[in-house]
Amino acid sequence: MKIKAFNLCFLCALFLLSVVATETLKEGKQYTKESKKNVLVDKLDGGRKPIDIESFDQNKPVGAGNKTREERMMEKKAKLKERKAKLKERKAKQKERIVSQVRKTLAKEQEKIEKKAKQKERLAKLKERIVSQVRKPLAKEEKEQEKIEKKGQRKAQRGEIKQGKKWKGNGSERRPKHY
Repeated sequence: MKIKAFNLCFLCALFLLSVVATETLKEGKQYTKESKKNVLVDKLDGGRKPIDIESFDQNKPVGAGNKTREERMMEKKAKLKERKAKLKERKAKQKERIVSQVRKTLAKEQEKIEKKAKQKERLAKLKERIVSQVRKPLAKEEKEQEKIEKKGQRKAQRGEIKQGKKWKGNGSERRPKHY
């Protein structure tokens, strides 16, 4: 009985090992033929992204893909010119942005100044209204006091003129010494 159980376990282990081995082969990279080109397919991605592999051409000379020194120098100069042109464009755009920002800030400052001037005008008008409202009653009181004072002066003058040198008071004032 032990031997049969051991054999059964051994067979199950072999089966599982073979399944695992085939799965690892399927997950690895494999070569496939598509349209007469060698294409490397990555099975981990599900074979969605084929990678082109250039075929080796025996007739092509070894240095055929290399460029001459002059060609490389010309390419470097062209790239340098492109970089300079892009740099100039960036600087011009940056200057335009700065100028537009300055204009916006100046416009905002001008608006603030205008608002402050309008507020000052409003405050001045409001102060004038308040002062005029306060002055009107004060002016009336001052006029009334002036009228009272003038009447008092007139009465005093009339009293001196009518009485001559005699002093007649109502009793509350002091009499002059020369009386």
